[in-house]
Amino acid sequence: TEKVIAAVLASRTYSEQNPALTVSGGICTWTITHNMNNSNVGIHVYEVSTGDEVMYDRSITSANVVTVKILADANIAADTYKVVILG
Repeated sequence: TEKVIAAVLASRTYSEQNPALTVSGGICTWTITHNMNNSNVGIHVYEVSTGDEVMYDRSITSANVVTVKILADANIAADTYKVVILG
């Protein structure tokens, strides 16, 4: 049923908003621990205020950690972006 599918999807999804990020060499690096025990995940990053997906580079560091790199000219304030990880 729809409720079962929704429950399964909810258990396989992780999201969080960014902490304050410091720019270094034109890049802000955000390390996310999702604890999904799955390295085959989909990663999406959105701007909180607009809902627009942003351009970023990502690496799957382990079955529980991903790293997102965002080009930036200045530090990024906390809660500017939201990551959604599907796994």
